[in-house]
Amino acid sequence: MGRDYLPPGLTCHIFGSSKGLGFDRVLIISPEKHLKYLGGNLRVFDNDKTEESRKKLYVAITRARYSLAFVLEEEHLTNIKLSHWDGLV
Repeated sequence: MGRDYLPPGLTCHIFGSSKGLGFDRVLIISPEKHLKYLGGNLRVFDNDKTEESRKKLYVAITRARYSLAFVLEEEHLTNIKLSHWDGLV
């Protein structure tokens, strides 16, 4: 669970529970389907019965006031078309 990645004192919300909230900085730990979408597969949601998964990703992304980052395993970096931090300062 996402809570396992956080230092003490920080809050963790699932996608649905963050609706209506705002935060200065947001870290998103996405399910596989969302990672595929971020990697350029724009059709990954096409077979869903509802728009729920796509809407929850939108809600999660739009909670951040200043910065947004996705936490993912290194193996997914080659598929994601966004800038990434490699841990070097």
